[in-house]
Amino acid sequence: MNVKTSRQRTPQFPDFPNPQLSFEILPCLGGTLRALPGWGAAVAEALARPGVPLPGGRSRGGAARVEAGGRSFVVRRARRGGALARLLPDLFLCPARFLAEQETAAAARASAAPVAEVVGVWTRRRLVLLWEACVVTPYAEGEDLLALARRGALPRGAETEAASAVAALARARVLHADLHAGNLLWSVGEGPSGRVLVLDLDRARAGAAPGGA
Repeated sequence: MNVKTSRQRTPQFPDFPNPQLSFEILPCLGGTLRALPGWGAAVAEALARPGVPLPGGRSRGGAARVEAGGRSFVVRRARRGGALARLLPDLFLCPARFLAEQETAAAARASAAPVAEVVGVWTRRRLVLLWEACVVTPYAEGEDLLALARRGALPRGAETEAASAVAALARARVLHADLHAGNLLWSVGEGPSGRVLVLDLDRARAGAAPGGA
């Protein structure tokens, strides 16, 4: 597999603890995969395999759990919401927002915010001007708070842990574009700041004023 390591500057948050990131850039399924160092082969394998659809708020119906390289991943196919969803459900004019999600997640994690690590972003050009994309994260066992609340099974202390996770995101100066209970995962394992993991940083904005999350 042809892998090229690229050190790319992230000028949108130059004063974050990790303003420079290294990636593996490799061809994959007719497109390009940008992966965190050491993840390229496993993520490429995950993208090529079928998965088990995940319920809940992990995406607009496009997320699946995939086993590859001895690990479990969540492969989230980028899908639209809003008025264009029927016309172009999974095609976008530019893939930059998904690459930015990977960078924002890395910056948030460098500031100790409990967000899902984006280990790979796959993009492929379609129809000349349009792109499709997938975002890949390690699978975390658990259930989102919205699903738990609807079942009346919200764990003791979940509200406190959720508030702590949101506060950590604010301290990292990351403004989540779609923060709700469906994007807060109650993880069975202990995370870096408790048991709530923040999901889906698509369109999140790095460098927001403290308290803006």
